[in-house]
Amino acid sequence: MLQKKLTKVGNSYALILDKPLMDLAGLSANEPVVVYSTGHGLVVAPVPSPVRGFDEAEDRVFAKHGGVLKRLAEV
Repeated sequence: MLQKKLTKVGNSYALILDKPLMDLAGLSANEPVVVYSTGHGLVVAPVPSPVRGFDEAEDRVFAKHGGVLKRLAEV
C-alpha cells in the first residue's frame, strides 16, 4: 500500500502522482482520466477509448496489405 498526502492548490486539493505510480496506472502526462467512486474510495483511470492504438494498428495493416486494399477499393 502506498500512502500519499493531498496538496492544497488554490481552493482545491491535488494528489501528486510520481512517475513509477503513473507507469503502474498506465497514465501519461496531459492524458484525460476518469475519476469515480467505488463506495470505498476513488479510482483514477485513463479515459476508455475503443480506438486506443487504432492509428498504429492501421499503419501495420496498410504496410502489410496496402496493395490488396487499394485494389479492392477500385472494384
